[in-house]
Amino acid sequence: MAARKDRKGEIAGRPILEWAMAALGALLTLTALGFILMDLRTAARPPELSVRLVETRATSTATYAEIEVRNAGGQTAAQVHVEGQAGPHGAAAVLDYVPGRGRERATLVFPTQAPPPSRLHVVGWSEP
Repeated sequence: MAARKDRKGEIAGRPILEWAMAALGALLTLTALGFILMDLRTAARPPELSVRLVETRATSTATYAEIEVRNAGGQTAAQVHVEGQAGPHGAAAVLDYVPGRGRERATLVFPTQAPPPSRLHVVGWSEP
């Protein structure tokens, strides 16, 4: 059965704007439901931590290596211990937490004239 046009700007007795808003509401509801289902699927994944070097700065007293720790998992990691090795020198940092699917930054401090860190790794973490 074809839609009956009663008056200008109406379909089957309802204004066209009302139909458009109903369609927009249905689209937003389905989108929100999709995000909720996707979050439920990924939230149970344990922390998957990785470390990368962002920047190094050398001063007269020390070499600073800014690092970024990323968590590809869905769960938060607390008390994240990170170590770096720059030649014979080592440095470590502890991040309070790295949220699920998030990232945090820290700075490792090496003695003067240390080369850029050649090895960065997560030593361990705990569940919050």
